[in-house]
Amino acid sequence: MDWSAVQRARALSRDKFPRVLKLPVVPDPFGPVIASVDGRTRVLDVGANTRRLESRIAEKVSGVHYRSLDPDPGFPHDYRDLAEVREPFDVVACLDVIEHLSVPEVFELIEGIHGVLAPGGRFFVSTPNVHHPVFFWRDCTHRTAFRYNELAGILYQAGFRDLRVFRVGRLDFKGRITFFVFKPLLKFLDLDYATSILISAGK
Repeated sequence: MDWSAVQRARALSRDKFPRVLKLPVVPDPFGPVIASVDGRTRVLDVGANTRRLESRIAEKVSGVHYRSLDPDPGFPHDYRDLAEVREPFDVVACLDVIEHLSVPEVFELIEGIHGVLAPGGRFFVSTPNVHHPVFFWRDCTHRTAFRYNELAGILYQAGFRDLRVFRVGRLDFKGRITFFVFKPLLKFLDLDYATSILISAGK
């Protein structure tokens, strides 16, 4: 891999986004994806695993053209490799996948996704929030951590535009009180309670 590509990606996103605690919060990564689809939308779920996104969409919208992609032989999927995809998609979701890959693999995957996304379509990608002190380390299969602005730079470099960055997390009443009390300390330490980051990007 040309490692200068990482530096170029960082430069593309520099000063484009606020500090992490100023980013908007969504309760889960599925909501923004579902809000972007209707009965005519073609959706590709990359790293679909149990196809949970399909069932979540079906609860809200009918008639969506859903296809799944995952190399895991333990579940039925429409595609096993991105190279097999020959149809364009209006929405591509890649939720909690890239942290399991190496940096070169992520660059290759994102460039490939840009290629199968239809003009005017949107790409949704989520990954653990590195500003959360422990969440990334709870899974021994996690390989690469991506700060949200660094991931945004990779998306810009692949040709995506109109990026929107969200924190993913929810707090109960006790959690909200605790966050309010400790927010000055969290801000000082650049820490966050939100466990994941979600980026929506257009083509």
